[in-house]
Amino acid sequence: MQILPIVHDPEIAADLPRGFCKYWDGLLIKANGRIPCGSDHGEGYTIVDADLETVDFVPEVFNGPAFRQMRLRTAVEHRAFMKQCARCAAFKPFEVNFDNTERNPHYPSMTSLDADAERQLARVQSERGWPLGSIDWVGNLHLEPSLPCTLRCPACLQGYDPGLLRREGPPYYFSLSVLQNIMRSFQRHDVTVQRIGFGGRGEPTLSQSFPELIRCCRTACPGALLEADTNCQHPFKDEFLMLDAMYCSIDGSTQESYETYRIGGSFEKCVTFLKAATERKRALQSNCKITWKYILFDTTESVELLNRAQNLALELGVDALLFVITWTAGTNGKVFPPKVMTTLPDVQAYLDAHPIFPASGVKHQ
Repeated sequence: MQILPIVHDPEIAADLPRGFCKYWDGLLIKANGRIPCGSDHGEGYTIVDADLETVDFVPEVFNGPAFRQMRLRTAVEHRAFMKQCARCAAFKPFEVNFDNTERNPHYPSMTSLDADAERQLARVQSERGWPLGSIDWVGNLHLEPSLPCTLRCPACLQGYDPGLLRREGPPYYFSLSVLQNIMRSFQRHDVTVQRIGFGGRGEPTLSQSFPELIRCCRTACPGALLEADTNCQHPFKDEFLMLDAMYCSIDGSTQESYETYRIGGSFEKCVTFLKAATERKRALQSNCKITWKYILFDTTESVELLNRAQNLALELGVDALLFVITWTAGTNGKVFPPKVMTTLPDVQAYLDAHPIFPASGVKHQ
């Protein structure tokens, strides 16, 4: 089946770099129901604004005109969807001399699914009879349970944008009834959800509805991978163990090192959260994987701090300790990317020399 590319205004098309968006089969829904582009620099760009409590989500939103155009533009025409794509970590540029200034140097490579995107769009059109650009699965459904957060981390909008809540506007917590309507539409149209990630600009565990949001997703999408990120500053609840994985963001292994980035946070509260999570996991025989995610900054990368983290991970019984190499700095001029642990081999060499906690690993952010 021939797929015809969309036709741009020549002046607009000339400004859009050639490339591919890794987020073509994903979806971000903010706490207030706004649906923007799903990755960093595009988050301020609203793709769809609809009443999510009443809309038939699959045909009217997920496979509506805006998202179909995005998929055709990136997956078929191999061109950016909008100007913000040029700075986005999810955009894979095809141009040899592409300007990578201010872009994450560790942007992902195209997967086999990405390379097969055009054929998948044609398959869905042929088998389902849906408009070209539609898909019948969600690769990554990213839900923001809460916009508020009690921390002011300097590389996060919460840390340097005092107008964030006012600009986004209420509601500030994701509605359970909205989620239920979305899930009914997925089931009605036989759309598979592969992964659901709970996170965003706020702290998920601040939402009183968070346990029910997890339960709703687990019931409606039993085969989906459910994951969440938390700053571990609020009480642990047994319902969190319905997740497949919980990433506990704790950067540092002492209060002094931790608070250089997690401004306003308590390291003691983090330890209390981890202890409760691991103890309840054992008691309930849960399969939820509890990972301590430790971002390496210049203030948290010393061997002494990393050794202490490994020893504490061993003592608490977490499933994994993940050291994360970041390339961004805080906006307060007080915290910067690591100066010693700057590459994967650097961190792996440290782990080989200090094999304290066997389930320690490293990745780029």
